[in-house]
Amino acid sequence: YVLANGYDSSDESAYVFQAHVFAKLRAFGDVAPCGSAFQSYWVFDWQGRRFAQYTPGWPLFLVPFVWLKMLPLAGPTALAIFAVGAARCARRLVPIRARRAAGVVAGASILLSATCLINGGSYFSHVWVGACFLWSMEALARMSEVDGWPARALWGAAAGLALVWMAATRPTDG
Repeated sequence: YVLANGYDSSDESAYVFQAHVFAKLRAFGDVAPCGSAFQSYWVFDWQGRRFAQYTPGWPLFLVPFVWLKMLPLAGPTALAIFAVGAARCARRLVPIRARRAAGVVAGASILLSATCLINGGSYFSHVWVGACFLWSMEALARMSEVDGWPARALWGAAAGLALVWMAATRPTDG
């Protein structure tokens, strides 16, 4: 049971720990009385508080999956959002007659990539950062195309959200 429900790395356990803390609407966890038994490389105890070393972007994405008790679906969901973002951005780069094919090829390339599949099946943040980047580019492009204040404001907000979320997930990438 323990091995089947464990994580393959300390990074993943830190992300999941922080997601569970955030799911309780808290910024940090309590230090366990026998904390050394649960020691992780990337979860630290300091001044009576337990917290993960990572920035909050990816754990915040995981929170709804914690609430729904469907945490294993978080990575595949991020991968799907990444693939759709790739398809939409790819369609912008080719002539009109090839747009549908470009979208299919780009989305399929993401879904068939071994690296993307491995990361999409884990609790690592890599595919989410890629999704945030692609959706920020899509939102910026849509914002420049649409007419009218409400539509531009919505696409601008989407671009801002994606950019901020990317920076909150992996600051150097953001």
